[in-house]
Amino acid sequence: VQMRLIDCTPARLKLPFGIMAAALVSAVPAAAQSPASPQSWYGTYEYNESVPRNGATGTIRTTVTLNDTGCRIDAQGTMTDEHIRCDARMQGKSLVLTFKSYAEGGLKNRFGVQQHKRGAPLLTFTRTPQGLVTAWQGYTLSDARKRKGKYFMKRAG
Repeated sequence: VQMRLIDCTPARLKLPFGIMAAALVSAVPAAAQSPASPQSWYGTYEYNESVPRNGATGTIRTTVTLNDTGCRIDAQGTMTDEHIRCDARMQGKSLVLTFKSYAEGGLKNRFGVQQHKRGAPLLTFTRTPQGLVTAWQGYTLSDARKRKGKYFMKRAG
């Protein structure tokens, strides 16, 4: 196998240096450009909540999945089966998850009720020295009095 080197200096290509530098920066993947990018949050996060239901204690498992195909919130367990598509955007050092649609693509849940407006914030994740802090916004816990704290753990990714 014969390899051939190509001279790509700005002088050889007859391009101003600024254009060459811009081309090189844009060739770097977004995750490598900024450690505070949505890609740096890719993975699966999970929270298990104990809830009282009909005199017994049940469990609801809420899973947040972030990857190159999108963002998804799935909650399943005692009297719960909800699947939401979301968008993820950076706000400072935090990641804000906003409502896009239910899994089927509509704005109404399986009971025909619209609980969220498109683009409404659902959850915000913030990395702190003490761990991952969740701010519950449009998406709430069964105990709606709890708004911010350490809930989700990264499970994969």
